[in-house]
Formats: sequence, C-alpha cells, structure tokens
Amino acid sequence: MNLAPRLLSSAAACLTLLLATPLCSSAADPTAPSTTQSSGAISGRVQNVATGQYLNNARVTVKGTELVAFTDQTGSYRLTGVPSGPTVLEVFFTGLDPLQLPVNIRAGDVVDQDISLTNSARYGTDASGTVKLDSFVVATARETDSAAIAINEQRFAPNIKNIVSADALGDVMDGNVGEFLKFMPGITAEYDRESGGSVASVSVRGFPTAQAVVSGDGLQMANTGNPQGSSRVFQFTQVSINNISRLEVTKVPTPSTPADSMAGSIDMVSKSAFERKNAQLRYSVGLSGNHRTASFRKVPHTTDERVYKVLPSFT
Repeated sequence: MNLAPRLLSSAAACLTLLLATPLCSSAADPTAPSTTQSSGAISGRVQNVATGQYLNNARVTVKGTELVAFTDQTGSYRLTGVPSGPTVLEVFFTGLDPLQLPVNIRAGDVVDQDISLTNSARYGTDASGTVKLDSFVVATARETDSAAIAINEQRFAPNIKNIVSADALGDVMDGNVGEFLKFMPGITAEYDRESGGSVASVSVRGFPTAQAVVSGDGLQMANTGNPQGSSRVFQFTQVSINNISRLEVTKVPTPSTPADSMAGSIDMVSKSAFERKNAQLRYSVGLSGNHRTASFRKVPHTTDERVYKVLPSFT
C-alpha cells in the first residue's frame, strides 16, 4: 500500500525532468553552424585559346571529389553539387596542357567559369593569343590538331569507336564522304562505275553495305539514291563533306543506339557556329585540266576553234 505514492512521485519527477530538458532538434541554437554541407554549381565553356575553337569532350573534374563533367560540342560544361568554399578545377584535353584552376564556391550560387587551354610547347606562353610559327610547323600543327581531336574523342568514348576530323586529309574528290571514309580502319569502299569511279557506299567490318547504318548528328538518314527503294544501302552521293566537322565510325553499339545493324554505324557530325569563338572563312583555288593538253594557251578543239583546256576552279 505504501509503494503506490512513491511510484507516482517518481513518475512525476521524471516527467518534470523531461519537460525541462530541451530537445536537440527543436531547441538548437540558430546561430550555431549547420552540420550539413552546402553546395553550389559551376558552369562555363572550355576553349583552345590559340585556335579559338571550343573543345568537345574536355574533362572537367573537381579535385578531391568524384565530380566529373565532359564538355559538349559547343565546349559547355556544368558541375552541380560542388561543395562550398575554395576548390580546384582540373581540366584535361588531349594535346593541350592540363590546367588546375582555383575557384571559390558560395552556397546556392552558380559560378560562371570559362576555361582557356593551350600548349606552351607549340603555341608559346603569349597570353595575347598570337601564334608565331613557320610554314613547316603550321602544316605539322594542323595534322596534330586533327589527331588530337580524334584521340580525345576515342579516349572518352563509351565503346569502340574510330573518330577522325573532317579536315585531317584535306580536300577530297567532289566532297564525297565515302572518299574520306575509305581511309578509316574496318571500312571497305564500293565504287560506282557510272559516276566516274567515286565511292557510292561502304561496308563496315566486312558486312554487306546494307548493314551499315548512316546517320547525321545521331539521326538515321534515309536512302534516296536507290531508284527502286528496296535496299538499305546508303548512297554517299547524297551528302557533301563541306558541312561535316568529323566522322565517327562505331563498331560496338551502346544501349542508347538502335540494334538494327550487325556491322556498325557511321555518324556524320555537322559543323556548328558555336564550335569557334571567331568567324572562319575557308577557300581554295586550283586548276584542272588534262595532262595531254597541259597548256595555258588556247589549243585546237573538235569544234574547229581554239579553247582553253586548263580551267581555274574556286571554292
């Protein structure tokens, strides 16, 4: 009979103690620092400061973290969830000097950070962007630039892929894309005798030409070269290499590509005005003629008149 009042008294004392003790979640000091780490974002574009070209597939990472971003065709990148405070960006592109760039991130902000890469051994350290090269180095630099673009694309490709810049081999006959593709590994060209022996279609990895899927900027192109329309063979006489930036030959598909080809696929990436910082004008001047009548003067013709057999060309 005497235990009941003692138990009630002990329960009341415990309840009073609990009510008097503040809870951590509700009575936390608003001025105390938060234990959760705030973050921000970084965005910008990566450019080759010597050539003025924005770089595709340049790797941008946050040092000490697993945050990685690759630039798109316009050289743009975006990193989210970057811890606030001072951090370091590491930028890598094949053929150019790696760069470490310090950046200060504030919580909730998006920092606009453009990045300029160069190669000190080839372009020098002049920050004005002036490139002083002799004629031999200019030719070598052009080949190296094209090779660097191809190697960087293949380095970070998710599958087996051969990528070549469209200006790596210079001008090709009639601007035929097939004349360019025939130099790539795993490609066999089929020629059209009626059109002067130019490349009409190609075979990938030894499969029939009907098994090669050709696309432009990732969209499969229809075949209009076959009058009957009963074949999947793509005729390269429909397209010109003048508006193409690079060619990508994929030999192993990814889950994001259609499974409608056993051989592989060819993607033609078109040129874009957003690839370069400045405008660019390309031109070529040449002469065409027959070696049997290689004369700059008028020579007799079958029409009983004298005509020029060597004629100029301009593109």
